Amino acid sequence: MKVFLNGNNIPRRTFLKMSAGALASSALAACVPAAAPAEPAAEEMADDAASDCGGEVVVATEWENPLFNPLCKSAGTPARHVFEPIFNRLFEAMDWGPGPDCDGEVGLTLSLAEKVEEVEKNRVWMVDLRQDVNWHDGRPFTADDVVWTYYAMLHRDVAPTYANQFLMIKGGKQLFSEGGDSLEGVQKIDQYKVRIEFDEPDPLGIVGSPVSFGRYWYVTPKHGWEGVPLEKVGTHEPMAMSPIGTGPFKMGQIVERQYAELVANEDYFLGKPLADKYITRFLGPEARDAALESGEVVQTGASSLDAWDRLGRLPHLTAYTRPTTLMFALDVNDTRWGDMAHTLAEAIRYAIDIETILQDTSYGTNTPSRYIFEHILGPVGEPPDGLKTYGYNTEMAREVLENAGWDFDTELEWSYWRPPDTLDLSIQAQLLDAGIKTKFRIIDVASWTEDIATAANYDLYFDAWMFSTDMQEMSTHIGCGWGFTSAGRNYDFYCNEELDAEWQAALAEEDPEAQIEMYRNLALTLQEKWPWAPMYRRGMTTMVNNRLQGVWPHNDYQRNVRVPFERMCVTPA
Repeated sequence: MKVFLNGNNIPRRTFLKMSAGALASSALAACVPAAAPAEPAAEEMADDAASDCGGEVVVATEWENPLFNPLCKSAGTPARHVFEPIFNRLFEAMDWGPGPDCDGEVGLTLSLAEKVEEVEKNRVWMVDLRQDVNWHDGRPFTADDVVWTYYAMLHRDVAPTYANQFLMIKGGKQLFSEGGDSLEGVQKIDQYKVRIEFDEPDPLGIVGSPVSFGRYWYVTPKHGWEGVPLEKVGTHEPMAMSPIGTGPFKMGQIVERQYAELVANEDYFLGKPLADKYITRFLGPEARDAALESGEVVQTGASSLDAWDRLGRLPHLTAYTRPTTLMFALDVNDTRWGDMAHTLAEAIRYAIDIETILQDTSYGTNTPSRYIFEHILGPVGEPPDGLKTYGYNTEMAREVLENAGWDFDTELEWSYWRPPDTLDLSIQAQLLDAGIKTKFRIIDVASWTEDIATAANYDLYFDAWMFSTDMQEMSTHIGCGWGFTSAGRNYDFYCNEELDAEWQAALAEEDPEAQIEMYRNLALTLQEKWPWAPMYRRGMTTMVNNRLQGVWPHNDYQRNVRVPFERMCVTPA
């Protein structure tokens, strides 16, 4: 069975002040509870599922980065498969479940926080913490852990790649760029109370921003890194491979390149999990397909879209796809090609018939997209007048290159971390038709950080840009100085100071209507200045065994939800 899930358009921080009145009346009024909602007791959770639902939840992913630590600088998706059930956040979004889709409006669930009191509108909050939570080693969770986590997350010597999303915390920018001994915006008041302060008021306050924290900001135990230099926090043992959390599952055992086994935390503050174990197996693409087909694994991604289509036709599996912010694009290395980089990008936009390629290769899971802000909910997500659509036109692509004096004998090096698939080969063939010769250069995925993200060793690079719905964070994909080592995504070190100034002016604009117009104009500037050829938005696909209850197909950007690991379970075969 195939299911295409579409999120509701709900207010999020990203489009900021796009409609101040509407946001005030809907999101702000509805989303922040005065106190923590009553958590379900273990017996109530059991009532939600079949009485015989339990067992072992076995998922699968590839083996990538063997550091299962939220404070690791490059904790990728495989690592998060392991550590997400181990940790909790201070704030969560709304609960997912019990089925594969969720209902309801955007909201905030307090997790390790018990109560939030607004001290200064949209800028300062007092947060009371739960007093019934222990770390997996038995030590109590306190305000010291919260202060430590926020400090470490933003410190330049620790900062994971997503830390740049949280620079609105007072003192965060300085800590991120210069380091320091403390974070002014997160202060301990007493053992179970912290004060959180932003530099400037945020229109959606603690709903819009710390809900975004909630997707990444796992609270970690201060005592786990006692005496460890900050620069070694991400790789320090035993926390890197056997982390201590407060979550529904505890680290059991790890066999490198085979599996990570988590066991139920019987003292979990929301009640003992329904499943006895949560196991992540590390499998190659074809092995994941075979494990899905045999029923050994109850949730994972298929090896390819062809496999996704085939496996989705089996009676015991359901194939899901969900919208994401992932924009696939060909990046032309500005460092290597200078002014010619934008000319190449414009020619590429004309050269590719992406609609036909996607129709032939993606089974409807991916959608053509030429507009960088298309994922932004609300008016900013609507393409502005004057935005070029770049319809498929091989002759126009050649004309653009000829007018710029392009040498058609030049062969561009297209770097990739995996072998090219049918979609890549189709793009390569259409580029050749337009006079753009390319050759694939395949690198080891283990060398990606050094080769691509740090050294920008490519002419062309085709990959997914995981755009945020936060316009401040999104600027780090393009802005001057936001390379990988600065926790940005500007891999080729592109720098246009006029573009940066225009973006910052839009961020600072306080009038909602004026800001919308500024973002629209910014989109036009980006199309004219940035050497980047956007092609399509990826739908996130996953395969789920129908025996899995409390399923979580994917947390899409339109509805931020909490994954209820404690309610996941498997019914008997």
